[in-house]
Amino acid sequence: MSATSGLKRRKQTPRSSSSASNGDKAGKLRTGSKASFKMAVVIAMMPMLLVATLEALYFSSSKQHVAAAPAVKNPQDDDTTTSRRKALQLQSSLADSSSTPQGGANADAADANASLTLRDFVVTKCLGRGSINVAFLAKLRSKEVRRVLGLPPNDEDAAVVLKLADTTTYGHAEIESFERIRNRVDASRAAAVGLPRAHWTARDVANPYYCPRAAQLIDDPHDEEDWGDDDKVCVKGYGAWPRPTGEMSVTAFQKMRSFPTVDAVVMPYYNLDTLQFSDKDAQNITTVKIFFRSMLEQLQVAHDDASVNNLDLNVPRNMFIDRATGRSILFDWNSYIPVGKPAVDHNQNWKLAAPEAWMFDGFGVEPLVRSVHAMDVWQSAVVLATFLYYPCTWSSGSKVLQDKKKSEAKQKYLQTILKRIGGNTRIPLNLNGTEEVDLRVLAGMPTDTDIPRPATFEPLLGKKQKRTCSKAPSWYLDDPAVSDGDKKVALDLLQQMFTLSPEDRPTMATLLQHPFFQ
Repeated sequence: MSATSGLKRRKQTPRSSSSASNGDKAGKLRTGSKASFKMAVVIAMMPMLLVATLEALYFSSSKQHVAAAPAVKNPQDDDTTTSRRKALQLQSSLADSSSTPQGGANADAADANASLTLRDFVVTKCLGRGSINVAFLAKLRSKEVRRVLGLPPNDEDAAVVLKLADTTTYGHAEIESFERIRNRVDASRAAAVGLPRAHWTARDVANPYYCPRAAQLIDDPHDEEDWGDDDKVCVKGYGAWPRPTGEMSVTAFQKMRSFPTVDAVVMPYYNLDTLQFSDKDAQNITTVKIFFRSMLEQLQVAHDDASVNNLDLNVPRNMFIDRATGRSILFDWNSYIPVGKPAVDHNQNWKLAAPEAWMFDGFGVEPLVRSVHAMDVWQSAVVLATFLYYPCTWSSGSKVLQDKKKSEAKQKYLQTILKRIGGNTRIPLNLNGTEEVDLRVLAGMPTDTDIPRPATFEPLLGKKQKRTCSKAPSWYLDDPAVSDGDKKVALDLLQQMFTLSPEDRPTMATLLQHPFFQ
């Protein structure tokens, strides 16, 4: 339907002699009708003319980018797919001017990474989404891109993982983590422990899925399934990338299209799987030792060589297993906090957080990070305790700590932790150690008597966990087939890791020498 098809002219008939006397008047009316019609046509055409002019300006300014990497032609080309492809070209040219890849192992690597843009990656499948980012399986557009990333140039099936972070604060943190690992950790040393190294990173890139207004959505011509409003793509430079396949693609697409810019990280593709605490494999001490040891090895290299902590050792969301070797892979590094910064992370995983990480939300105290390893050691202890005591889990007290009105409940929770763990209760607040807080004061306990360390470690259980544990004992620590000596070694490792003061927690190198791993 043309722009003027909705306008109807009155049918004209020859003038009779009886109307000749009114000819001049009728002629003027017809002339006025023609003028009004032409004006309506011009007004109706103005939006299309404006869009065409803007597209011409955009494509003219980004001509070099478009020529360098032409859009892939769809064999079933029509007006809709042409508009879609032009939108992809426009959004890609915007991404070209916005991406700022950071550094490499040397100047050549930095130059090579600087030459890449999001347009060099072809999204094929959504792998999953979290609170911070969405991960996609992607292939590379050309041999040159594969060469730049260090992949076999002729391997057209070579794939990578593209992570787009919708929260720039944490996206920046992950990019800084991977840049430190890439620039400071020897590649062979990282490979020996399975520590991931990012192929490419970019801050504040124009989001290829951005779609700010529902009016800009059109039906996706490449999708045979009907997902309602989620089954649409944007036009005119917004959300131009095709939505990938995969069971998470609908929610991921809906989540990502709200953010004008994103942070991008390209990772190696691993053939990984999730390991649930409830899995049969997870209730095998050999599997636990291999998985846990490899986690500590990756953390040790990240701590010692790159001064990077992880602070979100979430199984199974951020940590995966290579079924062929049984080793773990730490895939997310977006919670990194440098030494000297406040230990408080308001987006932290409360189930894992060390005491110094929730001091501010719980009691208004804000200690600084004094060592790169301390909070990762505590979180590692929670992970191991959950493995060994399953189905029992460590009680985080997250609901109590985040409730500003439950001051008495917070004190009671802290008292329980102090009595269960014991030992040094003083936590330094600044880097030089001149200021500190005594956890006994925060808990409302007397400070004239030290709290002894218990003879053996026992987990801190909430009401729900106590009911669960009473019905289902631990698969390992309550198994009569496991020797008392082996149980004692495992509990000793947990007790060393569950240390209240971050100053007293052992390093990963020390923990790896523990008899539990021998």
